[in-house]
Amino acid sequence: KTHMVNTRYGYGLNQFDLSFHSLPAIPIMRTWNAERESNEKIENPLDTTSYGHNVELSWLADLALTVLGRRQEDDDTLIIKLLNHAMANGYDTEHGGVYRDGVGTGKALITDKEWWQNWESLTGFINGYVLTRQDQYYNTFTDLWAFVKTHFMNYDVGESRQLLDREGHVIVGNMGNPWKAIYHTGRALAETIKRLDLLLEQV
Repeated sequence: KTHMVNTRYGYGLNQFDLSFHSLPAIPIMRTWNAERESNEKIENPLDTTSYGHNVELSWLADLALTVLGRRQEDDDTLIIKLLNHAMANGYDTEHGGVYRDGVGTGKALITDKEWWQNWESLTGFINGYVLTRQDQYYNTFTDLWAFVKTHFMNYDVGESRQLLDREGHVIVGNMGNPWKAIYHTGRALAETIKRLDLLLEQV
């Protein structure tokens, strides 16, 4: 949180020098962004943030700090800021789902929806509800789950499609590629179920 996250607004930065000073965006070709199987390109690199990474960071940081016993009050503040930034700028309240990329202090630049960002955000938003009991996180979770199970999930093979447009139409429907890690889907379901079970125990 000292170097890699904008703690004022609650979003992650992307590129750094070897001392972890933030750098302006530069094109790096051997990345998932550069090799994505889609018809979209950003000609000039911009200082973007990934909504999915930010929400994923919120729940992973919560878990790590809890396990290590090193939780501080400002950690909770940042965890919630990461969720709030993603909900305000990267969540599609009309169609459902998490957008791919945007700038830190503005709206989404790319409104395509990628599998891993949406699956990881399931855990992130329900975790936000566990931490705060604020309905906005639970409501976003249930709305996102409806989008994921309706549009991303391929029930015939038991895995998620890769990339959808804003309305949920398939752009890349292949189940795998050299970058597509299967752990996002399975882990998201397992971690989400844990938190739902916890909530049921507390009823």
